[in-house]
Amino acid sequence: MKVFVTGGTGLVGSHAIERLTAAGHEVRALVRTGSGADFVAKLGAEAVRGSVKDRACWTAAEGSHAIVHGDRKS
Repeated sequence: MKVFVTGGTGLVGSHAIERLTAAGHEVRALVRTGSGADFVAKLGAEAVRGSVKDRACWTAAEGSHAIVHGDRKS
């Protein structure tokens, strides 16, 4: 299953990535910073830079079967 996670560097988002990748799911994670991209990559997710407030970033969620909203600052 393909899953899109917002707030990939946060508490909820990072734990969701860990669980999802451990279960064999393909994960893309939304991050705000370059260092966040490295962090989520180490967790096994593909990083996508952007903000939930930016309409363009939601194209990265296309093809996903589920979305986990882990961003508390939206």
